Amino acid sequence: MRSVEQDATEIVLVTGWSALADVVPSWLGDRHAVRAVADMVRVRAESRGVDDMIIVGPDQAEPDVIGLLRMVNGRMPVVVIVAEDEPGRQVRWLRWGASAVVHMDDLDGETIHHVVREVRSGRAVANDAAMQCLQESLRIEGGLTDRQLAVIRMIESGVPIREIADRLYVTESTVKTHVQRLCRRFGVADRKGLAALVRGVGLGSDASGRPILGASS
Repeated sequence: MRSVEQDATEIVLVTGWSALADVVPSWLGDRHAVRAVADMVRVRAESRGVDDMIIVGPDQAEPDVIGLLRMVNGRMPVVVIVAEDEPGRQVRWLRWGASAVVHMDDLDGETIHHVVREVRSGRAVANDAAMQCLQESLRIEGGLTDRQLAVIRMIESGVPIREIADRLYVTESTVKTHVQRLCRRFGVADRKGLAALVRGVGLGSDASGRPILGASS
């Protein structure tokens, strides 16, 4: 049995992929205590210490991972391994509450050690494109009112104008005016262009239509 460093992080790896369940512990096991579980049902997200960490594989369903992030609520770091190479998509994970986002193609022993080290130090980790995208989403968000943010998120989620009006207790005409002004502001032609812009920088809602974590509501 290999010894583990005294200041080791206790890591739960959540994946049903046997290859990932084998290789990540082999990379981290000499320095950290890694326990692999097949799905979210077996994860008990109760903080046992500030260094505890969860790493989630790309095979886990998005709603389950979002639920985990909301349940953990910052009490322990969560690293999300993704299969998609879209900066805006990776930004959404960071804004939903993930401490780090790692693409499968970038995953190796050196990278995972770097991620664990940075996350333990309280720093968010993602690739350069995603971090630049995050800065852009924060810049856009900072220039919008709460009402504009609500409209733009619902547009991105495909909510019809009438339903947006009902949710915000305003008229359809008011919503259309918001949309027209936002389109002019960002130089897009219509709602589809606005939705694409929001999605591209990771400034939107989760699968249930709720604002992403860390964003104004």
